[in-house]
Amino acid sequence: MTTTIARILLAMMLSGLLACEDSNRDALASARKLLEKKDSKAAIITLKTGLQTQPNVPALRFLLGKTLLQTGDAPSALVELRKAKELGHPEVETAPELVKALTATGRAEEASRTYGRASFDSKPAMAELQTALAAAWGIQGQTAQMRAAIDQALIFDPQHPIANVVRARFLGGEGKFDEAWKIIESVLQRDPKMAPALHYKGLLLRYQKQDTAAATLAQRDALKIEPTLLAAHAELLSMLYDAKDTAGMRKQLAEMKTALPRNLNTFVFQAQLELLDNKLPRARELVQQLLRAKSPDIRVLLLAAQIEFRNGSFTLAETYLTRLLNEAPAMTAARPMLAAAQLRLGKTDIALRTLQPLLEAPSPSADVLALAAEAYLHAGAPAKAQDYFARAASSNPQDPRLRTALALNRVAQGDVAQGLGDLERVAESEQGTFADLALISTLMRQRDFDGALAAIARAEKKDAKLPLLPHLRGMVLQQKQDLPGARASFARAIEVDPTYFPSAFSLGALDVADKKLAEAKKPFEALLKRDPSNYRAMLALADLKLRSGEPKEQVLAILVDAVKRNPTEIDAHGPLVEYLLNAKDYKAALSAGQDALAVLPDNPALLDAVGRAQFAAGEYQQALSTFRKAATVSPNSTQPHLRMADVLVARGDRAAAATSLQRALEIAPDLLSAQSRQIQLFLADKKYSDALAVARRVQQARPKSSTGHLLEANVLLAQKKPDAAVAALRVALQREPSTEATIKLHSTLLQTGRPADAAVLAQGWRQQYPKDALFISHLGSRALAAKDWPAAENLLSQTLTLLPDHPTANNNMAMALLNQKKPGALAFAEKANKLAPNSPPIMDTLASAMADAGQVDKAVELQKKVVGMAPNYMDARLTLARLAMRSGDKKLARTELEKLAYLGDKFTAQAEVAELLRNLQ
Repeated sequence: MTTTIARILLAMMLSGLLACEDSNRDALASARKLLEKKDSKAAIITLKTGLQTQPNVPALRFLLGKTLLQTGDAPSALVELRKAKELGHPEVETAPELVKALTATGRAEEASRTYGRASFDSKPAMAELQTALAAAWGIQGQTAQMRAAIDQALIFDPQHPIANVVRARFLGGEGKFDEAWKIIESVLQRDPKMAPALHYKGLLLRYQKQDTAAATLAQRDALKIEPTLLAAHAELLSMLYDAKDTAGMRKQLAEMKTALPRNLNTFVFQAQLELLDNKLPRARELVQQLLRAKSPDIRVLLLAAQIEFRNGSFTLAETYLTRLLNEAPAMTAARPMLAAAQLRLGKTDIALRTLQPLLEAPSPSADVLALAAEAYLHAGAPAKAQDYFARAASSNPQDPRLRTALALNRVAQGDVAQGLGDLERVAESEQGTFADLALISTLMRQRDFDGALAAIARAEKKDAKLPLLPHLRGMVLQQKQDLPGARASFARAIEVDPTYFPSAFSLGALDVADKKLAEAKKPFEALLKRDPSNYRAMLALADLKLRSGEPKEQVLAILVDAVKRNPTEIDAHGPLVEYLLNAKDYKAALSAGQDALAVLPDNPALLDAVGRAQFAAGEYQQALSTFRKAATVSPNSTQPHLRMADVLVARGDRAAAATSLQRALEIAPDLLSAQSRQIQLFLADKKYSDALAVARRVQQARPKSSTGHLLEANVLLAQKKPDAAVAALRVALQREPSTEATIKLHSTLLQTGRPADAAVLAQGWRQQYPKDALFISHLGSRALAAKDWPAAENLLSQTLTLLPDHPTANNNMAMALLNQKKPGALAFAEKANKLAPNSPPIMDTLASAMADAGQVDKAVELQKKVVGMAPNYMDARLTLARLAMRSGDKKLARTELEKLAYLGDKFTAQAEVAELLRNLQ
């Protein structure tokens, strides 16, 4: 609202109320006379001619600048006004006009910064300056400063016409229409030819009094007085556009071209008119000319998007709308069209994120709610879709969709048969598919799959080109376990729209479920042939290649290409950074993240990724700076404060880490992740009572959860109070079943010398939860630690039956087999290393398995790498010594063993070290 007022204020100021100075020069006198006759074009020619012979006359430059500003040529006006100032024209006159010119050329911040504190003895000049500054503040969205500037202007000159008009606009914006009307009438009594006042009177007549005829007359009266009054032209064109009066628009546009031949708005309205006439090529041609500007107006971006959307070029429409919202986040009117384009492109989750700010508004529009409902249908969430259809239908009682709302309400109240019958009747009587989709989502939610299929068939008769309908049929058939039918339906959706991602994804998912990874790639490869820049298909293909074990270089190439083709899309950048982070290539992850931030500098997810890469690379100070920026960008997010706490702990600054955690808790007082970190800090400082107090707060906030009692047990164990910890863990298990609590209780019972109690606990838990793979894995690890190799093998085998891709279980199974001299250890070790690459303990096991399989030299080289990665991992050095002895490298073995012997009691396996050293003699 503020920006709109400011733009109209600026347009009014650029159009009238020009004060002329006395001058004896012929050019000035002639120009003034022409301006009195409203012949700005001739006045400009006269002034330019005068400047050819007298280029250094400041008064000529000044009047030319004012006149150019009035006619809408702000860039040229700014040049002339600056020259006038340099030549010594009084700043009391140039300052207000320079503020207007700077604001009109997109430099409002410069205008307010340069002239915000300017002061002159002349009250009229100060009134003019403050009115100009009000427009500059308004363009920047600074409502308070804009109001203050208008108040100041009216103190200097209570009857300043434009300041009074803006004051009236503020009152109108607050719903005080009678007060606004009185001010406008007062202005017009003093000056019946005050064009901006007539323009605002027309606005009040149109929007408040609903008198379109009188409003039109007021705008035409304003233009008779000031033919260059941009706001009046725009309002008349708006009224004609709403009335779909293309002939009237063309006539009005011709008048605007005559008055404002170089004004951007002339071309914008021309393009809008061509779009209204469905002349898309001509509309696109005009808009492309406007887009070549260095910083195109947001209205141009919106118009470009409307043209491409109408033409079915949804990717281009999405590009323009995304750019628009990056430049003007508050322009919520663009979001529904962007979400609709994203839905057509199959970007369901992104469409929902686009709609989220509108859905969080107090009263979302019916169209926004309907879009959300459709998105949830695409996403396979019919229950949510039904809820949003109901809200959409009931949000406007005058809307015919109210019948749909009433039918949905009956279903919600339990009168399912009657409600569904009503929905079917509405669907049959309506031409659109709103009621059909609401009916389909309701039937799917009711699991009436046959009814849903029938409803889909009826809807397809209305709109056979909507890919959502065959996609929904595929979802229903999938629920009915008719997988061949589901495949055919998803394929049909892709026939309707070859770039429809949800169906491509569904086809791929069916193949993944059948473990046909090669087949799963085909829908995405076909989609990419049609749309090579579809990053969602590229990411899906990269994921499948990763699952298939294809070269990581190929996976990385696809992720890099996705970013290259979609540089402004956060969801393309994010997976690349995450992939590099998971690969522990922190330098590359940081580089990719910084490249992304260059395009999307304030994106919270990217800032988080870059901060994590900096943290992982040991660049603590840079990570802190990045997370601080993330906290500024997302002031209500706790994550940046948690990240900062982790960095500060790693840096050894626990006091600062505690402050960061406190800030996170100020945002979310019961944030468990912050409370857990608080307890860790207190334990590190041996502040046991403080740690216990936090655990008790967690218990109070979550009385039915085991979490608080688990935290209490951790504190008690740190205090070396195992009996009290056992009691706390038993309470935790009374609150809710928890694998974590059971594992901790089992371990504590063993540590306190109660193996019988531990055995009873394990037996009871396994009887109750026989498929708890994590608990079985824990038992296997305990058996491994006790060197009960057969028991460990048995338990780990059970774990791997349930979790075949668990890296720790695969590694431990390799160890169990190695210690029993059984075959197969290498396969388990290699799989563990593939699942969790670059893990020193897993690599250590792999090296031992390789040596056991006769690959001793390779084992030694791998173990050297392990020691290089983790020089303080002493068990790895012992393994390297063993392997070196097997390979015959006694020098290497002795070097490693002597390092271990030097540690004395700090390394527990000194007996083996001594034995190996004796063998080297």
